[in-house]
Amino acid sequence: MSISRRGFIAAVGMETMRPRLTAIRDSSIDYLDHFRQLKRVLVDQDVLFGPKSVIPIVEQQIHIIGQLRRLNGTDTTALLRMQTNYAEFAGWLYQDSLDFVAGEYWTDRAFQWAVAAGDDVMSSYILNRKAHLSGDAGDGGETVALAGAAIRTAPGDTPIEALANMRAAHGHALLGDRMAVEAAYDMALEAVQNPDVDPDLPWSGWFDQSYVNVHKARSLSTLGEYGRAAEQFTHVLDTLPPHYARDKAVYLTRAGIAHAGNRDVEHAATLGLNAIIAGHDSGSGRLAHELQLLDQSLAPWQNQRAVIEFRAARRDLPV
Repeated sequence: MSISRRGFIAAVGMETMRPRLTAIRDSSIDYLDHFRQLKRVLVDQDVLFGPKSVIPIVEQQIHIIGQLRRLNGTDTTALLRMQTNYAEFAGWLYQDSLDFVAGEYWTDRAFQWAVAAGDDVMSSYILNRKAHLSGDAGDGGETVALAGAAIRTAPGDTPIEALANMRAAHGHALLGDRMAVEAAYDMALEAVQNPDVDPDLPWSGWFDQSYVNVHKARSLSTLGEYGRAAEQFTHVLDTLPPHYARDKAVYLTRAGIAHAGNRDVEHAATLGLNAIIAGHDSGSGRLAHELQLLDQSLAPWQNQRAVIEFRAARRDLPV
């Protein structure tokens, strides 16, 4: 069931009603369903308009859920689990904005609340998210350690172990351990089959073999195996879901970096241009960072027409 535009505006407006929460609480209202529906709208808004359009609203809802937890007669454990879900989302939004300090803060709060709520699935998943955050920050040792913790605690009926093996693999790539990279990706690909399609689970709709393969391509590039990485990107990019333009733009840019490393300059610059077109209005710090890395990779060929065009398009990106 989708929330209406009017309902969305009303939900956001709850922020101005903080002092009156004790007065407006109505036992006939399913607050959990309200926050569940609102979260789906916010996920869609992030896809359409980028993380900066969503972060203030998500943080407001975390505060409101916290207030509801303090009221008598509420299901505090269920609300705590919902607050966990929103905090994990806030951590991701900040990570995509390249604000690793705020991303780590909200991801840590999500882990704290998941443990307090006795939610073993989310506790393990958030350990995986912490590994993801460390990997994006370039800390290979921390990534491997956190992914290992997620693997040890992953419930058997979820894809978390496969996801955590994928995170561990990239940590090994950051550490330059080729054999460990291959072994971890093999385990991830073997384990991921039919991820849960429940729309309220945080991995729903995006975690599948194509997701693992596109991250393996990134890790190969990190190892300096640019030829293999470029080939892997070529095979997997067309298999990705079409509705995540921002992520596709990030992967196109990473593919461009692999091709630049393989001295396929024109193709690398073209991929960068395609990434800019796909993610022009995304507001993604990840994309801006990857485009900067591609720009640096293309610096030795700065006088080639394709590179000049890519750099001009990158300068025109909204900040």
